[in-house]
Amino acid sequence: MKRWMTILLAAGFCITAILLWRELKDFGNQIFYEYGETDAPGCEVLDRLAEAERSEGNPLPDMAAWTVEENVEVENRSLGRVKKADRMVVWGDRELAVRRGLAAGNYGYPSDPRACVISRGLAMELFGSSAVVGLEVRCQGTDYLVRGVTQDDRRMVIVPASGSSDRFPYVLLDYGADRGAKSGADQLLYRYDAGSARYRVDGEICLAAAGFFAFLPVWAALGRSLSAYFGREKRLLRRFMAVSAAALAAAACIRMLGAEG
Repeated sequence: MKRWMTILLAAGFCITAILLWRELKDFGNQIFYEYGETDAPGCEVLDRLAEAERSEGNPLPDMAAWTVEENVEVENRSLGRVKKADRMVVWGDRELAVRRGLAAGNYGYPSDPRACVISRGLAMELFGSSAVVGLEVRCQGTDYLVRGVTQDDRRMVIVPASGSSDRFPYVLLDYGADRGAKSGADQLLYRYDAGSARYRVDGEICLAAAGFFAFLPVWAALGRSLSAYFGREKRLLRRFMAVSAAALAAAACIRMLGAEG
């Protein structure tokens, strides 16, 4: 009975991990940067980067940059309701920046300065319904048309960058199928004085870690088989080797993450 319970638990763990790994597959195409407040690039820098690369005919990755301001008032003027919400200002591809799927509508045209997306939680509190596509909200003195509703129960409004003094501490580059081009991401940002990022994360690391945990039951079964093969009399040696291997693996992970910033 105990053996079957172990097998069922291992199978469940493996299936769950593989499903999560499939969700993370797209991260392998991406590089994420987090900047400090003083070093974060603004609209001017990002607009110049995009325009110059396109004018030179260089392939440009899908890009998104954003900042989040907490506890901003969002108003439904027709009903006189005002709620506090997180305001996410996005430059570039809104779909890339907002990982939550849409419950309704779309992300709006990138060139539409009045298009916004709100969370399902905020829609319910402002309108009493999530069917709010085409309705209007006011945020920071600007009226926006709701183009989409995310599957998120938190209060959040996503608005396009206005070209003002907004700075974006979070930048994401997605190279799609051309993963090899990711090696030039740092140089791309450096050429246009996009600042120095505090953290840089290559999606390949997330994908590799997820893959390791997806097959963890396989590694465990392999280790158990090797343990049985070598026999009980070498238990002390096996424990020493296991601890040494774990320490080396931890050191390798720390070194790899450190190299990626």
